[in-house]
Amino acid sequence: MIKILIVDDDIGICKILQDFFEFKGYETCIASKGKEALDLAKKEKPHLVFLDIGLPDISGMEVLREIKKSDPTVKVIMITAYDEEERIKEAEKNGASDYVVKPFSLEYLNEITLRKVYKQLFEDLRTEHQELTNTYGQIVFTLARTLEEKDPYTKGHSERVSQYSLDIANELGLSENEKTIVSHAALLHNIGNMSLDDDILNKKHEFTNEEKEVVKKHCIVGYEILQILDNFQEHALIIRHHHERIDGNGYPDNKKGEEIPFLSRILTIADAYDAMTSKRPYREKISSPIEAVNELIKNKGIQFEPELVNAFINVLAKKQIIIKENIQ
Repeated sequence: MIKILIVDDDIGICKILQDFFEFKGYETCIASKGKEALDLAKKEKPHLVFLDIGLPDISGMEVLREIKKSDPTVKVIMITAYDEEERIKEAEKNGASDYVVKPFSLEYLNEITLRKVYKQLFEDLRTEHQELTNTYGQIVFTLARTLEEKDPYTKGHSERVSQYSLDIANELGLSENEKTIVSHAALLHNIGNMSLDDDILNKKHEFTNEEKEVVKKHCIVGYEILQILDNFQEHALIIRHHHERIDGNGYPDNKKGEEIPFLSRILTIADAYDAMTSKRPYREKISSPIEAVNELIKNKGIQFEPELVNAFINVLAKKQIIIKENIQ
């Protein structure tokens, strides 16, 4: 609820404004002196202040300066008995959002002045939300990097998967936006691993069945971390489904074929290839590049999208990582 502080040396005006705004559903408090207003502003933390310029103890202009110094986000509407251009300019310079000249109608306050203040409040909230979103996004990427720094066996894994995913997207001629999304999602695809105990994350032996079920939850945890961010909605879905299989036997939702987001299907191939060609705590790398490619081909239409496997093979051949003639 929006809270309003009303400050005027005429207590009658204070009461009229208080009754009017409380009828409209606002929470209000009133003061007839400057010091009292500053104390209330500090205690009640109002969103909006109606402030008379002429007060008996401290000038309204001084009260305005102190309120804005204490909390720059508070909106202040100055009340004056005269349409004095210089004083109005001074008030605006000190942070006043608007002014009204006595006498004024209550409906004018409601329809004109408050509408302007609402717009300012909305812009503040939108800016604050964007700053929080940007900060949260930066934190997420930092956490992903920190997670890999903790685990020497997977260090560099997300960067490689991101590059492979981007290479596939380029090979397919996807849009710049799709390329950015899939490369960023790949960087964050294991962010859900932060929920895993170090004992599991760095285990030097095969996982037990129970531990495998715990590890599988990293897709959902990653999704939950990212889906609260407006700018990461698509990334969240890609990460949730990057362990699904074309035949529907993947996890966490047993989606199959085109039910799986297209960019998730790209990430699945990039992730699987790097997993096969990289060392793990419990094993050496199990495949050379050509052996990993043969495994991808073997699982076309079962685990992997055939068209995307073909695109990735073209990528590896162009980079001279494999020679197509050696594919079985």
